[in-house]
Amino acid sequence: MSIRALDLSSLGSTRMNDDPWPWAFYEGVFQPHVLNANFPNDHFACHSQHRLLEALGRRQSDSWFQHNVETGALLELGSDEPFEPDGLEDIWLEVAADLLSPDYRDRLMDTLNYC
Repeated sequence: MSIRALDLSSLGSTRMNDDPWPWAFYEGVFQPHVLNANFPNDHFACHSQHRLLEALGRRQSDSWFQHNVETGALLELGSDEPFEPDGLEDIWLEVAADLLSPDYRDRLMDTLNYC
């Protein structure tokens, strides 16, 4: 039996908090072999964040500023497989498989239903 990338028992023991807003602290969810792996650095795209802030009505306010970020998707919303899996190392395919698993979704729903 192979070691999973996520320790779902750690995820299942986490509880949501609601003060001052919904949040949770997850500890020990990623297995050590995931934490020690090199993070993928291919297939990243540059995005400017100023449009998001404009949409939130914060342009020209004290919180408005523009910065650029590079993002790369592991999973895309609604997808049932990793984004561009051919470019990913096995460890990140493992993480994606765990995030897509019914067990992960069940544990996450159990945590979210606490609120």
